[in-house]
Amino acid sequence: MSGFIALLRKDLRLAFARPATYAFVCLFALSAMALTFYPGRFFDANRADLSILFSTLPWFFAIFTPALVMDTLSYERRAKTAELLYALPLRSAQIIVSKWLSLWLICLFALGLTTSLWISISWLGSPDHGAILAGYLGAALMAASACAISLLVTARTNSQILAFLSALVANIALTIGALPAVNGLLPDLARMLADFSVPVHQTHFIRGVISLSDVVFFLSLTLFGLYGASVLWKPVRGTTYRLGLALLALLALNTLATTKPARAIRADLTAEHLYTLSPAAKRIIGAQEKPIQWTFYYSRKLAAQYPDIRTYGARVEETLQSLASASKGKIHLRMIDPHSDTPEEDQALEAGLEAIPTDRGEPLYFGLVNEERAVIKRFDPQRENTLEYDLVRALSAQKMVKPRLSLLDGIDLAGRDWFVTGRKESLLYRLLTEHYDVTVLDQNFTLDDLEGSIAILVHPPALNRDQDQALSDFIAKNGRAIIFLDPYSEASARPALNGLPKKNALMASAAPGFLLDKNFGWTSNQVVLDRDNAMPIERRQNGQTRTLRQPAWIGLGTANLSAENPLTAHLGRGLVLASACALTRTQNAGWAPLITTSTNSARIEAQDFAADPDPQALMRDPASLGKREWLAAVKDGIIVICDADMLDDDFYVQDDPVFGSRAQADNADFLLNALDWLNADTALLALRARNTLPRGLNRIDGMRAAAQAQLRKAEAEWQSTATPEARLALRSVRQTFRRQIGRIEMVLQAINIWLVPLSFFLIGGLYTLWRRRQF
Repeated sequence: MSGFIALLRKDLRLAFARPATYAFVCLFALSAMALTFYPGRFFDANRADLSILFSTLPWFFAIFTPALVMDTLSYERRAKTAELLYALPLRSAQIIVSKWLSLWLICLFALGLTTSLWISISWLGSPDHGAILAGYLGAALMAASACAISLLVTARTNSQILAFLSALVANIALTIGALPAVNGLLPDLARMLADFSVPVHQTHFIRGVISLSDVVFFLSLTLFGLYGASVLWKPVRGTTYRLGLALLALLALNTLATTKPARAIRADLTAEHLYTLSPAAKRIIGAQEKPIQWTFYYSRKLAAQYPDIRTYGARVEETLQSLASASKGKIHLRMIDPHSDTPEEDQALEAGLEAIPTDRGEPLYFGLVNEERAVIKRFDPQRENTLEYDLVRALSAQKMVKPRLSLLDGIDLAGRDWFVTGRKESLLYRLLTEHYDVTVLDQNFTLDDLEGSIAILVHPPALNRDQDQALSDFIAKNGRAIIFLDPYSEASARPALNGLPKKNALMASAAPGFLLDKNFGWTSNQVVLDRDNAMPIERRQNGQTRTLRQPAWIGLGTANLSAENPLTAHLGRGLVLASACALTRTQNAGWAPLITTSTNSARIEAQDFAADPDPQALMRDPASLGKREWLAAVKDGIIVICDADMLDDDFYVQDDPVFGSRAQADNADFLLNALDWLNADTALLALRARNTLPRGLNRIDGMRAAAQAQLRKAEAEWQSTATPEARLALRSVRQTFRRQIGRIEMVLQAINIWLVPLSFFLIGGLYTLWRRRQF
């Protein structure tokens, strides 16, 4: 053992006595940081994590490690010192491990320099330190395997060039499985390359999960490389046989590591334990009484050719298996890989699954089916943050009779008038019908139609006496209701297919009478403006298309949503409202606010807004009220929202050619939260609250918001006094805004890209000069 330690000390002294080592560490850190900030667009991503950096490291190690290793064993052979090592009382494995440890330590030094970015984002925001720690652990294991494989393929050569090229080819072969270009290969070959792809096994570490299968992959690859290098370093009889057995052991070990029991062993280091079943999910599963059958249709071989879907597919499969395991046999999970023109494809289509179109012309199925129908027609990678909620929600809905909803649909969410409007059912209506038994009320509804349900009144008209009494009786019997009022419905104002106004379109809502008993008041003839949260719109003026801010279209963030109420506490994407009203007498009548404007609010008559006033004029007049207007409130099982347009697809939904309609804001989630709350389903609310969006750079966001507030103020002054001096002042504010943000970006780039790596190189150079003078 003493001989091994002596050799290790000698290798470390030689490694850190060479300027090339410091140049390698400096160049590695400098290149990784530069790629993170520039092509990776770190500041544009606005995420307080290191996922951009970690995703590039497999390629850096694949390229830089061969350059580091090429002169390790080849130099010993070229300088004829290999015979001296043979003569030492050491085994070949000890010699190889000593070389490997010195190389790995250099790689760890290079990784250590990138932690300056960790410190930077800790200052800029609130990163998930557990996830970052897991990412660095994965990077360290990846570096270990890269060094070991490089030693393996360079163990028999004395040529630096040949050593570099062979190590480069070997490491790239273990990396290309994650490339989209591999999609064009045969499916079986593409899947095999993906299974042995370093970036694929790095994915869990980047997310903050340490999986046994990934740890086994890197450790087995490292051990295989070290054993193979020791066998080739001093070859004896049976070398090929030994390498073959080692390769078989590597394949067998990784095959065992990918089995269901092995994949279930993992540690979730994320702050919210996002990749571990929550206590709320376990409670719902524990309440499951009858066994159910779930069939997961997943075109696995086809998905292997698309890295994003393949990665998300693995996450869905892991979550389904976790649910099945936690159910103690009550959830029977079956997995099917349907191919085109097979009975399995017919079963998937009959169950109601929707295929994802691919560029290969084959349909890709990726959905979940129970005994009767599809519960999730198509898994959408954009909903990864709510995957557990979606699955548990499907389970919760299956084990009981669907709750009833009575929908008074004033803006045609159900698409019943599609032949007039050209619009079929909305995204929200589809979500409601998946989880609830929805009854659309007609104009002559009675109390019997409401009993046993939750009433949702969207843009209600003036009700007759009997209907108003029916609603009052329903509420008096502890009925639950959600009311969306609107002083000017832009969804109703939208013209029909023929370009003409819709017949009998209801422009303003009428509040039901039972609200008067709740001391409720609202601005039925006025539209609220919020200049601080005004949404950008495009408007044609003087033959040009200009982007203007429309204060009647309000984009509300977390600062405008109640943090105490579970209905709004975790709506990370915010809400979008259009031509909303304000609540008045509610503020002193026991109502609790859910949504508010900023203090820079104002009101305009609804009839004046219907005339389509200039948004620039609305940014100036009328004068600001200097207070927060209430836009939604709750009291005694009744929720009132001052906008019905927020449920219309035009204001928060974007169409995707592959995955269909995708919500860009939490408008639909707000209503689903409200329904869960009214159903007293606190477990589902806890699940929805648990799913958070990526953490942002809060300090940058705060500075940007402050600068934009100054910019809006200057724009208002310029619009009122269109003089050259005002334009110059406006230009100055914009330039100041850019300089403030740019200064932070420049300083952080200078520190992370240049200062830290070059300082290390300078210290290493001075240390090398000192050693040369000493010896």
